[in-house]
Amino acid sequence: MNTKSNLFREVSAEAIRDIFVHALQKDIIWEAALLDGGLFNTTYLVEYGPSPFFIV
Repeated sequence: MNTKSNLFREVSAEAIRDIFVHALQKDIIWEAALLDGGLFNTTYLVEYGPSPFFIV
């Protein structure tokens, strides 16, 4: 990840939640992790939804 790039910008968990509410109407965010990579953008892995675990 190129943190010196003008395109790199970390965002807060609140901002990620706001994006998911606006785009997907989902407001439960379990985890958001900044990923390596993303030459021209900043990439996050976001786990969201009613439950991050499967009950068998």
